[in-house]
Amino acid sequence: STAEAPDVAAMLAGARDVVGGIVAKVRPDQWSLMSPCTEWTVRDVLNHVIGGVIEVTNAFGGPATLPEGDVTGTDPHRSYVAACDRLLDVIAQPSAMEQMLTLSYGTFPAPMVIGFQFVDIMTHGWDIARATGQETGYAPELNAIALEQGRAMLRDFDRVNSPIFGTEQPAPAGASPADRLAAYMGRVFA
Repeated sequence: STAEAPDVAAMLAGARDVVGGIVAKVRPDQWSLMSPCTEWTVRDVLNHVIGGVIEVTNAFGGPATLPEGDVTGTDPHRSYVAACDRLLDVIAQPSAMEQMLTLSYGTFPAPMVIGFQFVDIMTHGWDIARATGQETGYAPELNAIALEQGRAMLRDFDRVNSPIFGTEQPAPAGASPADRLAAYMGRVFA
């Protein structure tokens, strides 16, 4: 039997909920803290995540560009959930997932783009949790899927010379799937 393609809509909905829970716990004084993404504050990380979700949503209507400026707004949690909900509504439309999508980083089949977005959200959810002192052992099943997707996504990618993805780092002994995903995506554990 052939392996069933992952249900990217379910993965995305899971990421919305899990990372939404992390974002909801960020205190107002924590948005300006530096994150594990060097040079980005917690707010910058969430702004990147929301911007990516908006870019992908827009790509279903034609070539999309990343939104400029701050898209986190006065209620970052609501802005994040609303952006994810819009994307989930779009991908639920008939034949939406059969499209090729053109984004700032290339043209790919819709399911692959949603897979990229899922890994991005899960990785940056960890960044936000880590920066704000939240638990990083959350959602082990979902993070294990994200790690598998991330490995497939970056298998042939030159990470040594990439300005976007750091090289894989060692994860601490007994690391949670979220910590292993973070290490795979280049986060350093000090």
